[in-house]
Amino acid sequence: MNTIKKILTLTFLLLIFASFTDEPTIVETMIQGKIVSDNNKAVKTKIVLYRNGQSWFAESADDGSFSISLPNNKAYAIKVYDENYKNHVSAIYLEANKANLNHIINLKPKS
Repeated sequence: MNTIKKILTLTFLLLIFASFTDEPTIVETMIQGKIVSDNNKAVKTKIVLYRNGQSWFAESADDGSFSISLPNNKAYAIKVYDENYKNHVSAIYLEANKANLNHIINLKPKS
C-alpha cells in the first residue's frame, strides 16, 4: 500500500512540474499552401480536408494560395475537385507542436 502511495505522489508531482514548462503547447497547425497546374499556373478552386467523418473547407485565392488552421498531431485527407483538372487526393500529417506547414498541390489537366 505504501508503494502505491509513493507512486501516486510522484505522478502528481510530475504532472504539476509538467504544467509549468516555459514553452506553450501548440494545438493547431496553420496549413499554408498553393494550388498550381502542370505549367505552374495558379488555380483558384475549393479544397476539402477530411478526418474521421469531419470536414474542413478552404478556397484558394486568385494566386492559388490557401490557408487553414487545423488540430495537429493528426492525419488528414486532402481532396481538390475542379472541373478543368483531374481530382486530386492526398494525405498529410500535422505534427504536434508545429505551428506551420507549407503544402503545394499540383493539379493535372483533364485529358
